[in-house]
Amino acid sequence: MTSDTTLQDTPSLDCEQTVRLLWDYLDRQLPSIDLDAVDRHLHQCKANCASHFEFERAFLDVMHAARPQVVASDTLRLRVLALIASERGTATDA
Repeated sequence: MTSDTTLQDTPSLDCEQTVRLLWDYLDRQLPSIDLDAVDRHLHQCKANCASHFEFERAFLDVMHAARPQVVASDTLRLRVLALIASERGTATDA
């Protein structure tokens, strides 16, 4: 298959297949042909899949907004890496 995927090359998905792929679709963790197939199904199917898509997207948006924005200092990061390395019996390269 070439990198130029056409609609004819994109597999057709039913609602059950689409819903199973939604989390990976939203995370952009699918091969491009599957992303295209889910995208095409979502644009065509308004009866069942739209509500699943909206729920999962809203859930991910809330989770992203709720996650703490604290970043560990370099000192803390190096201490943790040193502890991990000492538990493994290796030296750190950080």
